[in-house]
Amino acid sequence: MAKGDKALSIQCEYIKDNLTPTFLFTWQGKRRRDEGIYGSHDFPEIGIIMSGKMNYLIDDEVYTLEEGDILLLNPGVKHKALVQNAENPAVEFFVGYTDVHFEGMEPNHFTLGDGSPVYHTQPDLRLKIFKLCDAIKEENAELRPERYYMLRSYLEQMILLLLREEAQPMKRNEGYAFESVNKKY
Repeated sequence: MAKGDKALSIQCEYIKDNLTPTFLFTWQGKRRRDEGIYGSHDFPEIGIIMSGKMNYLIDDEVYTLEEGDILLLNPGVKHKALVQNAENPAVEFFVGYTDVHFEGMEPNHFTLGDGSPVYHTQPDLRLKIFKLCDAIKEENAELRPERYYMLRSYLEQMILLLLREEAQPMKRNEGYAFESVNKKY
């Protein structure tokens, strides 16, 4: 195994197969009343609270979410948005996807930390996630060639940022560096 191959296997320890999710949809909006259906999907979703504060009923437990909090809704997880303030509703951003498999998790399931469906972000991660949400919105609106692949790449970055947040940084070994396939770079 070459040095570069070893580094890749260490870096991708959470990814069981290649990370090539199928991007299904994106949605951003404000809810002025409670969501009508308490239901689930057969695909995972990542939801981000972009601003404001709201509640979610998830598998019969109520969670309070605020700006920067992330919902990790796996297939079969019942959920329903509950509005806290109809005059100043939270802004939510969702991405639906499928075809992922992470080490130690069922196919199409994604959990972090203690397995809670709500993940609270720190300011630096929040900023990175918000930038990716903006890039997804912009790409989705423009209808440019190869749009799907750009959307998928932003989703991959979002997933990887969340996985890396949970991982311990590797120690740099003396004389061990990333090698580009193209030595010119």
